[in-house]
Amino acid sequence: MATERKRNRERRGVSSARPRNYSQLYKPDATAPATPAKTATQAAVKTAEPLEWTQQYAYVVGDLQRLLIVSGILFALILGAGFVFR
Repeated sequence: MATERKRNRERRGVSSARPRNYSQLYKPDATAPATPAKTATQAAVKTAEPLEWTQQYAYVVGDLQRLLIVSGILFALILGAGFVFR
């Protein structure tokens, strides 16, 4: 069983997120990131239409109200149980 673990460790590659030593953590990358050339399509900015947040998130308000009611009932039950089973 010990040899099987050793084999599994040897197969794993070295990750840049987990360097083997401290100096590899700060070693500059050999490949420089490519800078994309700006094109007309990238430079064009689309304007978004204004959203109606009240219509889009109406269900959130309902869920929060339901959550408040249920948590209030549960809190009252806990307090009541505390007085009854004292």
